[in-house]
Amino acid sequence: MALACALPEKCVTLFELFRQGHHERARDLQSILARASRLLVSELGIAGVKHAMDKRGYRGGIPRLPLQPLHHEQKKRVTDMLAALEPAAMRA
Repeated sequence: MALACALPEKCVTLFELFRQGHHERARDLQSILARASRLLVSELGIAGVKHAMDKRGYRGGIPRLPLQPLHHEQKKRVTDMLAALEPAAMRA
């Protein structure tokens, strides 16, 4: 569910696709979202989710101590993932 903080409309689209019986399209979107979740949630943690929220126009902010904000290279990975996600998710 942490991914829904940064990509709420994508998560809703996944739910709606499944609910409407478009299971193959839902599976494709789930695969895309799983990769995003591995980076943002599993690898980068709260700081990754917050940075993605900031990049998408939501209020993520900086993580509370003892957690640290992302380093430049980590931020670039999030930005690149979000850029790649948009066209792929829009096909779903």
